[in-house]
Amino acid sequence: MCIPRNQDWRGIYTGMCYFRKGKKLRSEHIFVSVMAYHFLAGVLRQLRQDGIQYNWQSIRNILSTHVRVTTMFKTDDGSTVNIRNSTVPIMNQVAIYKSLKVKQQPMDRIMIKIPLKKPTTEKCSGENLV
Repeated sequence: MCIPRNQDWRGIYTGMCYFRKGKKLRSEHIFVSVMAYHFLAGVLRQLRQDGIQYNWQSIRNILSTHVRVTTMFKTDDGSTVNIRNSTVPIMNQVAIYKSLKVKQQPMDRIMIKIPLKKPTTEKCSGENLV
């Protein structure tokens, strides 16, 4: 089954073909595609009601720069600390989040301390091998 390359689907599927075996898999793919289209149409309608006139590709490009980053560093005792934090959203991202009623910072800062593993000093002897 091929999804047509028309204006409504351009940028989402762009003529990708899915060749699957079985009628059930094809109908499931069509169902998911139709659901995704309706979800996308609802998002775009909500944005347009609030005066945001971007197409889907522009929205994806704008939101792609709001990411989650990990900072890793070593402590004095040799353990590792990982800090996961979200970047600060820019003005366009804030407008999209407010229009869709989505939190601007979906996750809090997470700090994980990984203790240093002590190296084992035991050596393998030939008598323990089978």
